[in-house]
Amino acid sequence: MSRARIPVPIRARTMLPVHDGRCGVARTCEVLREKWTIPIVAALLEGPLRFTVLEQRCAGISPRTLCERLRSLEAAGLVDRVSHGAAQPRVEYSLTERGHALLPIVEELRRFDAAWTAVGVPVRQAGAQGA
Repeated sequence: MSRARIPVPIRARTMLPVHDGRCGVARTCEVLREKWTIPIVAALLEGPLRFTVLEQRCAGISPRTLCERLRSLEAAGLVDRVSHGAAQPRVEYSLTERGHALLPIVEELRRFDAAWTAVGVPVRQAGAQGA
């Protein structure tokens, strides 16, 4: 006689609240943690962009994801959304002063990438190859 397997409910895994809101690194990471957020900010550092241009600069992002990220960045005070014209509405997105303050972070990420790709070691494989 075989034993019937009883399905065990899977509990959602959640992180314990390690930081109490006073850690600046944790607060910043909370804002920037979503996929595509840094590439969007990096594109907007060049100046105001329309949605379609921003979508092209972030090759591979879906319109839905771009819209979601722009809304969350706007809610975080990093992005401004400005609508121009009444007859043919045109919307542009730009960084706020707070958004422009992320420039040093983006520059360091670019430097890090250049240092690792210059030696031919993709970042994902760096630890595995002992580099």
